[in-house]
Amino acid sequence: MELCDSKVRDGISGLPDEILCNILSLVPSKKEAIRTSVLSRRWRNVWKQCRSFNFDGSIITYEHLTTPNDLGTFDMSRGEVEEKINSVIQSYEGFSIGELRISFDFDKNSQSYIDKWIEIALTKKVKKLELDFTPPPFSFLNPHLDLYYPFPQQGFSNFVTCLSLTYLGINAETLGCIFSNFPMLEILQISGSPWLRNARVSSSSSLRLKHLEILDCHRIRSIKVIAPNLGYFSYSGAAKKVRFDIRNAPKLHQLHLGMSLNYATPQPQAFLQLANVLQDQLVTLTLRMNISKNEVNSGLNNAMARSELVEVYLSLPMVLVYQQRTKVINGKPNKYLKEVEIGEFWGTMEEAEIVTYLLKSAIMLEKIVIVAKKDQKLAHQLVEKYACSSQIQTLIF
Repeated sequence: MELCDSKVRDGISGLPDEILCNILSLVPSKKEAIRTSVLSRRWRNVWKQCRSFNFDGSIITYEHLTTPNDLGTFDMSRGEVEEKINSVIQSYEGFSIGELRISFDFDKNSQSYIDKWIEIALTKKVKKLELDFTPPPFSFLNPHLDLYYPFPQQGFSNFVTCLSLTYLGINAETLGCIFSNFPMLEILQISGSPWLRNARVSSSSSLRLKHLEILDCHRIRSIKVIAPNLGYFSYSGAAKKVRFDIRNAPKLHQLHLGMSLNYATPQPQAFLQLANVLQDQLVTLTLRMNISKNEVNSGLNNAMARSELVEVYLSLPMVLVYQQRTKVINGKPNKYLKEVEIGEFWGTMEEAEIVTYLLKSAIMLEKIVIVAKKDQKLAHQLVEKYACSSQIQTLIF
């Protein structure tokens, strides 16, 4: 009787492999999923059929790091991480892989392993491939240019729709091969690649691309985009030295531009010029950079002059949310600004001028949030003195 009760209570083991695999795919780490193989004979090989693989090597090797002096210990684990990942991928018995994510500070020294993992994933019809080889904590110097893992230029797949590559060696030729080899690609993110200088997204194979991010590739000099289905473009890095050429992108409604923290002197004019070029089609414009009162008053208004923007965000130090459906005319009160958020208010004269300008010009302002790092009293005084309405929701902290 007890045995029968046990079988009833363990009804989960009677579920089909597909459902059990879906359950295991919700487990945060592959290591924990593999541990379920000891539950019973029924569970012994279930993990080998799971379609989602998330290998986060930092959990294995970096969780004990507390100071830069601890860095010498993680190199000993590199080979162990390689073997663990290799063992799991080689043991996979399923017909397809939905997602493969590998996060660890691999470089060219691990190329033979990584090439094999990518080859297996493509053979298994992987749809989402994410490789994040970001250096470990307390590593203040990026790897030498020759040590970046070079993403392979061979390997065709009609199944890859999402590709994310961080701290890999990607140059213009490799980028062209990516679009040729993955004709169904819809989402592409390239981050932290020092090899990329001239990014061209203009081949016939990039027609399906809907989402493009190029982030912190500090040697980049030009970005040319011809992608008729592109709806989202995000760039982070230097603005002064980069030439933007975005054409034949009629569906591009979301544009996100920001200064990387690596660049002390922002050049928002280049970003505003790009926004001007695309102003007739943008719905959401995000600018993350230090910006002066004059640039808020002139450059941003020019960017919105003929557009139908629904949202505009500015941060470092402020965020603005616009609701706009008709033309904004410079020098007149702004009827479309609904919310303002100042991310870091230190009470400087320049910041006080920007807040004053926004409060006086935004006659339809409904909410203002100020994160005062130093002078809350001044923030309260500015709102009380210059706000167009006493009904404005004010949060200052």
